[in-house]
Amino acid sequence: MVPGAEVVARGVATGQVTSVQTNQSGVYSISFLNPGQYEVSCEHPGFKKFVRAGIVLETGTTSTIDIVLDLGQLSDVVNVSPCFPPDWDTFNVHYRYRETVYHIAVTQTRAVSAGTAITVDGIEQDDKGIPLVDDRQEHWVDVRIVPQAASSM
Repeated sequence: MVPGAEVVARGVATGQVTSVQTNQSGVYSISFLNPGQYEVSCEHPGFKKFVRAGIVLETGTTSTIDIVLDLGQLSDVVNVSPCFPPDWDTFNVHYRYRETVYHIAVTQTRAVSAGTAITVDGIEQDDKGIPLVDDRQEHWVDVRIVPQAASSM
């Protein structure tokens, strides 16, 4: 384990979340969790997210969850290339990334300047990619494409 990693225990039945950081030696301890089923996750920049589900805690016991973080990025990106038939105005794509679903609406507009604008969950993206995270949620993506020909009108 690495120092400063965030370890999260989420109660499956309650949704209650308890979060701690690993110490300088990469060790963590979460105390006083209620009995029940938990999912434990761990994240740190530069490493892939660790998730282990199905952990059952019982009264009066101590559980040890050994966490191993793999090197890698926290997220991936889907790059958007503005290219589809000129007679299409829009199309929709539902994209699954691990356990996360992205609802992508692509619209071709006739604006003044050519380019691509992307928003994810209402937040404008700086680059021409859709950042992918495996957070087990649904995300709504709006891609607005202005073709080169439309900008020269």
